[in-house]
Amino acid sequence: MSDFRGRSFDPRNKLITVAVASYNNASFVESTLDSIYNQSYAPIELKIVDDASSDNSVLVIKEWIKKRGVEVQFTINDRNRGICYVCNLLIEQAAFYLVFIGSDDEMEVDRVERQLLYFETLDKEYGLVYTDVSTIDEIGRPVSASWFKLSGFEPLEGDVFEPFLREKFRFPAPSIIYRSEVFRTVGEYDERLKTEDIDMHLRILRHYKVAYCPMVSVRYRVLSQSLSRNVGPRLFQDRITIYRKCLGFSENLDEYIKLKIVGWAQRSYYADYAECKALLFQSIRVRFSIKSFLLLLLAWCRVRPIHLVKWIGLKNKMKSTLSLP
Repeated sequence: MSDFRGRSFDPRNKLITVAVASYNNASFVESTLDSIYNQSYAPIELKIVDDASSDNSVLVIKEWIKKRGVEVQFTINDRNRGICYVCNLLIEQAAFYLVFIGSDDEMEVDRVERQLLYFETLDKEYGLVYTDVSTIDEIGRPVSASWFKLSGFEPLEGDVFEPFLREKFRFPAPSIIYRSEVFRTVGEYDERLKTEDIDMHLRILRHYKVAYCPMVSVRYRVLSQSLSRNVGPRLFQDRITIYRKCLGFSENLDEYIKLKIVGWAQRSYYADYAECKALLFQSIRVRFSIKSFLLLLLAWCRVRPIHLVKWIGLKNKMKSTLSLP
């Protein structure tokens, strides 16, 4: 018996799927794949989806597969479909355990082995195990030895749905190993969204506990052009969509969620988001607010936030002039 690398393994070991979402990272993807190839654990199966990269990522990946002589499930999208679509392709027929990694990050050599050994000590109430990660820059220089120290969050375990929802807790997504059955419980990624992590994690955390394995598992690359930095104004729509899904969990949390929806809708107007009228209308239906109603009227009358700024500035200037002796 052997895995994608031809490496033999103890038949008692559970198969893990390592899933690579590739998009325009030709400069880094070979290092990512090498870090998977060099894992101390076996058996591993490798699945890669390239989301219609405009650089030569596909060529680099094909050359790597040929050079290494490995068996890889490599899917090339004919057009860019977004990260949630890619994740759904990658979770199809995933093994007992699943780990996602971006095509610009690198796994520590013992990452899979140590996390899976820890995971195997837990019962089925636990849907995922996460770790700390280090961060590196575009040329691989260390930025921080600990994501948790950099972010200010503390690792939590067990039932963490409420602190996660209230934004008092987060974990680094590249560090997670999932029990694949969680996706059969909560369903696929929502392909309406531009970002995948928060929505899926909230859905998982409603059903499963989480555990923290105290190690650094991944070198996470911080790029100026990463997806998380370039979602743009769609962020407002995505956040409201995500929060609306969480309504009904508890009366205590519902009030918090409604206030967050109102806040994101109002921010969409101030950011001059083209679809702010729809978001303000949604927020009013969830929780009526005089401010949201007034902003909706302004949006319908095509009064942009810059007009308000100019009007307020002129009004303050007139007040200042009238108060002169």
